[in-house]
Amino acid sequence: MGRLKSLPGTVKALLATGLPLLALYLTYKYTGADDLRTKIYQPLYSEVAGIEESLQANSTEKPVVNSSLQSVKRSGDFGRMPRDLQTRIGEAYTRAEGIGSDVPLVTQQIQRLVSARLMDLRTEEGDHTWHRNATKRLEEEQASRQGISPMVTFTFSHSGRSRGIEIRDPKNPKVSSPGGPTWVINDWIGYPSSVAAIESLFKENDFLYFDEVRDEWYYRLTREDLRRHGLDLRQFLKPLHAALLENPHFQNLLKNEPQTLTLIKAAKEELADRVGTPKRIRDLIDD
Repeated sequence: MGRLKSLPGTVKALLATGLPLLALYLTYKYTGADDLRTKIYQPLYSEVAGIEESLQANSTEKPVVNSSLQSVKRSGDFGRMPRDLQTRIGEAYTRAEGIGSDVPLVTQQIQRLVSARLMDLRTEEGDHTWHRNATKRLEEEQASRQGISPMVTFTFSHSGRSRGIEIRDPKNPKVSSPGGPTWVINDWIGYPSSVAAIESLFKENDFLYFDEVRDEWYYRLTREDLRRHGLDLRQFLKPLHAALLENPHFQNLLKNEPQTLTLIKAAKEELADRVGTPKRIRDLIDD
C-alpha cells in the first residue's frame, strides 16, 4: 500500500525531469532542420545520385560532377554535418572523382586503338558505298510492308544510334541512314561476355559504333567488313581488349570501380535518410 501511495509522487518527479528533456530534444531536432535539409542534404543527395549514374555509365557524356559539394564547402555548410558523415561523403566523392578522371583517358586510348585497327580493315570510300547500299536495302524493306505508317520506332536494350529518318513526306517516312549498337566502355569491362549481347543486336544493315558521339568511318564497323577479312566479332575485339588491359586507367576501372560504387550507394542512402531526419541526438556525440 505504501508503494502505491508513493507512485503519484514518482510520476510527478519523472514528469518534472522528463518534460524539460523532451522539450530540449524537440528543440534541438527541429531547430534549423529545414535549413540543413535544403542547403546541404537535398543538394548533395541529388548530386550523389547523379554520380552513381555516371559511374554506372562510364561515359564522357555523363561526367562526375561535384558542384554541390564545392558549393556547400565554400559556404561553410559542409562543416555543419557530423564529422564522421563529412569523412564518409568526402571519401565517396574523392574515389568517384578518381574513377571519373579515368574515363576520358580510357576513351582516348580506345579511339586510338580502334581507329588504327579499322583503318587497316576498311576505307572511307568503302564506308560510303556500304552506307549507300545499306540505306537502299532498308528503304526497300520499309517499302515492302503493307499500308502507310508515319511511325518509325526503334527499341534499344543497349547504347546505340537509331536509323536516320527522312520525313519530308510525313505519310511516307524514309530511312536516310543506318543505325546500330555502340560498343562502350562497359562492354570492354564486361568482355568477353558482352560479345554475345552485341552479337544479337548487330544486324546485317547496322553499323557497330565504337564511339558514343563521333560518326567517322574509322570508328564504325560492319558485318561485311568482318566477312571480308575472315573475322568474327570476338576475333576483331580480342587484340584490342588485350592492349586496353595494359592501360593503368582501365585497370583502375576494373579493380576499384565496384568498391567506389558501393561507397557512393551507401552515401546516397545516408543522405536520403538525412533529408528525412536532418538532425539526430547522436550527432551531438559524434561532434
